[in-house]
Amino acid sequence: MGGLKDRVPTTYKTFLTATLAISGVPLFAGFFSKDSILSAVYEAKLEGFPWLPRALWATALLTAGLTAFYMFRLVSLTFYGEFRGTPEEASHIHESPRTMTVPLVILAALSVAGGWIGFEIVDWGNQIKPFLSPVVLPLATEVPEAHHVLARELGLMAASVAVAAIGIFLALSWYVRGKGKVPQELAQRFPGVYRTLSNKYYVDEVYEAVFVQALAKDGGRILWEVDATVVDLIPNGSAALVRGLSWISSAFDQYVVDGLVNGVANTLQAAFRVFRRAETGRVQNYALFMGAGLFAIVTVYLFFR
Repeated sequence: MGGLKDRVPTTYKTFLTATLAISGVPLFAGFFSKDSILSAVYEAKLEGFPWLPRALWATALLTAGLTAFYMFRLVSLTFYGEFRGTPEEASHIHESPRTMTVPLVILAALSVAGGWIGFEIVDWGNQIKPFLSPVVLPLATEVPEAHHVLARELGLMAASVAVAAIGIFLALSWYVRGKGKVPQELAQRFPGVYRTLSNKYYVDEVYEAVFVQALAKDGGRILWEVDATVVDLIPNGSAALVRGLSWISSAFDQYVVDGLVNGVANTLQAAFRVFRRAETGRVQNYALFMGAGLFAIVTVYLFFR
C-alpha cells in the first residue's frame, strides 16, 4: 500500500467519495444520515434518565470523529505517500476492470446524492422517515417551537461537522505530512495504552485462555467425563428402556399371543386325530357305536333316576 492514487485513479476517486460520505462531510449522504441519528438521540426523552440522551449524543459525536479519523488514515496509508512494497509488486498494480469500476462509480454517486432524499429541513427531502414509519417506531421526543428547530438543527450540524473536520485534519496531518511519526511518538509515550489498543483490549487473549486452553484443552478430560456420564446418560438410558420394552413385548407376543393361538390349533389337531379314527366308512361300525351310545345313555338314566 501507499502511493496508489495515480496507479488506480478510478478506485481512488470512488473510495475518497465514499470516505467523505462516511466521515459526515456536508452534502454527502453520510452527513445527512449522521445528522439525523445525532439529532434523534439528542432530542430523545427517557423517563427517569434525563441525562442519558445527552451522554449518548456525546458518545455518538465522539464516535463520528473517530470514524472520520480512521477512514482518512486508511486513505492516507493506501493512496498517499510512497509505495511501501517492492518494485516487482509495483509492476503488478493496475486499475480494476469495468466489472468492478462501474459498480464503484454507481455506489460513489449514490453516496453523494442518496442523503438528499432524507433531508428533513426541506419538504421534498423528507422521504426516508415516512417510508420506514410502518416498521420503525419513532423515539419519544419533545415538540419544540418552530423557531427553535432550525437553530438547534444548525447547532447539531455544526458540532458534527467540526468533529469530522478535526478527525480528518488529524489523520492527514499525522499520516501524510507527518508520515506516521506522531502515532509512533504517542505509542512510545503511552506504551500501556498502545498495547491495550493494539491487542484489541485483549479480548482474543482472554477467549484463548478461558475457552480454548482452560476448557477445550486442559479441561477436555472434565468435559469428556461430563459428556460420557451426564450427556450420554439421556440417549443411553432411552436406548436401554426401549430395549427392555421390546424384550417384554417380544416375550408377551411369543408366550401369550402365540401360545393361545398355537394352543387352540394344537388342541383341535389332537381332537381331529382322535375323532378321525371313528370315520371308518363302514355301516356296521356306525351301528355298533350308535348301539353302544344308546346303551350308555339308558344306563346313566337308570342309574341316576
